[in-house]
Amino acid sequence: MIKLLLTGIWGVILLSGSIYFFSGMPEPQAGDGGPDGKPYFGKLETIHLDTMSVAFIQKNAVQGYVILDVAFAVDSARNKKLSVPAKLIVQNEVNNAFLKNRRLNINRLDEFDPDKLEQQLADQINEKVGELLVSEVMIQRIDFLSSEEVRDTKLRGG
Repeated sequence: MIKLLLTGIWGVILLSGSIYFFSGMPEPQAGDGGPDGKPYFGKLETIHLDTMSVAFIQKNAVQGYVILDVAFAVDSARNKKLSVPAKLIVQNEVNNAFLKNRRLNINRLDEFDPDKLEQQLADQINEKVGELLVSEVMIQRIDFLSSEEVRDTKLRGG
């Protein structure tokens, strides 16, 4: 019986000591970055967009559709200050990249550079917001369906 009582007292002392020790430690700050202030630790959040399809227009006709899965890394603090959701801003800029950029040619895959597109999107979003909001745009999937493929699938009932 005394052993049980002493074990209980020992547990309470151990628990009290650990609470006292850990309560005095400073809490990590959200904007600190992380170990050595590296940018991918602590201050970025990733936002995934729903799968998007954007009409690809050339020579005044729809040539096909670009299907994209896009995610982007944003600064958490700046994202919270936005009055318009960052998701909407990114969706708008992705649409603009394909609708307004006349130099972009999906039909010539040897000229298409996804890394350049990612950097261009990040630059355009940051320019539009007026601050460094998006640190990286990540295109997870990009596909192209020609108008003929869409028409054939529709005719087959698929």
